[in-house]
Amino acid sequence: MAKEDPFTSAVLSKDLRTIEQLAKEYLQSKDVMDPGAVIGFVDDVNGRAKQLRPIDALGNKPLNGKMVLPDPPTGKYHILINSKIVSYDILETIVHEFIHLFDYLSFADRHCNGDCLSIEHHLLFRPFYFYSEFRAKSYGLQGRMKHDCTDNIQFFKDRLVPYFKEKMHSGPSEYDLIRTLAEIHARSELMTEREISNIIQTIFQGYNLNIINGLFTYLSNPFGYYDDSLLPTIDSTLSDL
Repeated sequence: MAKEDPFTSAVLSKDLRTIEQLAKEYLQSKDVMDPGAVIGFVDDVNGRAKQLRPIDALGNKPLNGKMVLPDPPTGKYHILINSKIVSYDILETIVHEFIHLFDYLSFADRHCNGDCLSIEHHLLFRPFYFYSEFRAKSYGLQGRMKHDCTDNIQFFKDRLVPYFKEKMHSGPSEYDLIRTLAEIHARSELMTEREISNIIQTIFQGYNLNIINGLFTYLSNPFGYYDDSLLPTIDSTLSDL
């Protein structure tokens, strides 16, 4: 029952620090180590991001959360969470932003001599950006579904699949496409391979399904741990869409 779930209780009581700890425990169960970022619960994510690193500001669009790189590079990493969220979205958002930070640190160590601020200028940044978004969205949703009993497989099939089908036929961006694949992947353990294939066919009707299935496979293959060896393949596959 909901009252026995510590996360649900924390949400209802707005106990943000307990929510933070539960998110970290979930990440640890997935072998994602806490990189030691400063978590800030703020009313205005964009406003605080602009204070920390002006280049990270994203206009006036309200955000649930954001990972902010240190400026100067020797400073601290920040994860900003919208304190006005009082729902299961808050757990999904914390996990989502932690995955981004973990991925950025891993990429920087492998390709940029540990300098996160130079990542955006790397030739592999484009596929890395989408790879990290896929991981963050899927991990975040999985964390959410551990507690949110309304977000079940039937709800996904009945309500979300039609929504994503319409979205994928209204000129979606690459970002939207990757996040839609992540929505499917987050629930993949609850479905058979045939069900997954049928859902991909339904949502991406009219697309080149060989390319879509290939992209889904490339993004999913190393999912249990950070592995950017397929980034060149992901990049070329995105270019073929």
